[in-house]
Amino acid sequence: MERDSGRPEGVGLVCVGVDGSEGSARAVRWAARYALAGALPLRLLYAVTVPSVFYTEPMAARFVEDERTRIAEKVLGDAADAARAAVDGADLTIDASYEVGSPSEVLIGRTADARLLVMGTRGHGELTGLFVGSVTRAVVGHAHCAVAVIPGLPDGVPDPADKAGAPVVVGVDGSEAGLAALDFAYAEADSRGAELVAVHVWSDAGVHPRLLGSRADDPYWRRVQRTEEEQLRGLVEERAAQHPGTWVRQVVERENPAKILTEWSADAQLVVTGSRGRGGFTGLVLGSTSHALLHRTKCPLVVVRPRG
Repeated sequence: MERDSGRPEGVGLVCVGVDGSEGSARAVRWAARYALAGALPLRLLYAVTVPSVFYTEPMAARFVEDERTRIAEKVLGDAADAARAAVDGADLTIDASYEVGSPSEVLIGRTADARLLVMGTRGHGELTGLFVGSVTRAVVGHAHCAVAVIPGLPDGVPDPADKAGAPVVVGVDGSEAGLAALDFAYAEADSRGAELVAVHVWSDAGVHPRLLGSRADDPYWRRVQRTEEEQLRGLVEERAAQHPGTWVRQVVERENPAKILTEWSADAQLVVTGSRGRGGFTGLVLGSTSHALLHRTKCPLVVVRPRG
């Protein structure tokens, strides 16, 4: 095990943050299966944190860093074993490295050449606290690649590995980030042989005041609904030729987007949204929706940002 050199790796890595918690264990298992399915290498990342108070005493700082480095090597070794077990010993390239720094800085800094960064949630590492909500939100908001957040699942909710026949669900709002999410979800559904459910939810926010409290059969509401459906259909059809074997179900609703996508997540194998997008349809902000979904989805959530 070596300290990370910081040299950029080839585009297409699947990176996963580990800290020894159950949340990171779930993330490692999911990331390993994802990497194997895409014939991509897997990189395990650990952040060695040294509280700033120790830097007033160089000897103490060195001792703490050495001790936490030793723990990092143990945690990374266990994570590599778990990744191999998750793919039943299949041929999967696994690289493990640690870096001194805060968890968010380490993970964000390693995403420029990755296809996907995977994180767990609802876990808490004894030393790093890697999967505390604030860190997850920071990474999702600033990573240079798509970020997959693997939720903790309550009793009775099937593991993502058991939902292979379920659809891939994507929130679409017409923004640049939303279109990147649609492209990502289309590719995921295609590679998995799954149905794609394209969901566009427009809410009362940003809509003409006369719609507030209007009935579903209001003529103005029906015109807006038809306009939203036509725009979603156009976006889907633009991409259909690239994925001719993928069946797409189009859903347009006037509701709260986080609520609707959370409901869809119960029967999905993956939910995809854009980050920091502002809708071209009615002003739906998918960035805020993706953050609201972080601790609500009942399946893995992927948040996509446009490259560049």
